[in-house]
Amino acid sequence: MLNNSETESDLELDSSINSNDSDDRAEAEADTGSDNDSDATVIVDVVDDVSWSAVPVSNMKRLDFSGNSGLNITLQSPDDPLAYFESFLTSDILSPVVEETNRRAVQLRAKPGLKGGSRLHQWVDTTMSELMSFIALLLYMGIIWKPELKLYWTTNAILETPYVRRLMTEKRFSLLTKCLHFVNNELLPTTASKAEKSFDKIRPFFNALIARFSAV
Repeated sequence: MLNNSETESDLELDSSINSNDSDDRAEAEADTGSDNDSDATVIVDVVDDVSWSAVPVSNMKRLDFSGNSGLNITLQSPDDPLAYFESFLTSDILSPVVEETNRRAVQLRAKPGLKGGSRLHQWVDTTMSELMSFIALLLYMGIIWKPELKLYWTTNAILETPYVRRLMTEKRFSLLTKCLHFVNNELLPTTASKAEKSFDKIRPFFNALIARFSAV
């Protein structure tokens, strides 16, 4: 409706999406096996006999706050928003993510049946700096929303977001998304339920964040 004529950018976008879709299908066929990272379904009991009331509950125990309010750390640059962000997501917390992401890429590449055209063959180890850029893109995408991930890399004048293309290519972002990992799957307990195994995949990262938030 905005432009009835088909531009070169439109043609580039269509061909890019089609070719990338075929790559993704090939990778999906190769990435099979018992080591599945899909989300587990957690079944919980629903309590039906709860009655809501506007009357205050007399026996409710009040938990008094005994700590000191405010920041527990001293910021070098209190006017810099990034300084606040980095005080929570520290290098000590992210270093294991870098290590485990690189390990996961090696494990995926070693799986039998990997297609010759898979993007995994182009993998190079990620770094702390690249992981921070990856996180920055995730936050940016939460602000600038698009219906399809690939549209962040389009050159269509109506839809483009040049900042994203300057920061990282679509292929690299897709690879990082595929390999992003927080623990070594080979060390996960085999006796855990599906729900527990799902949480075990992020448990160290989760615990580190909780501890850091409490400290800050």
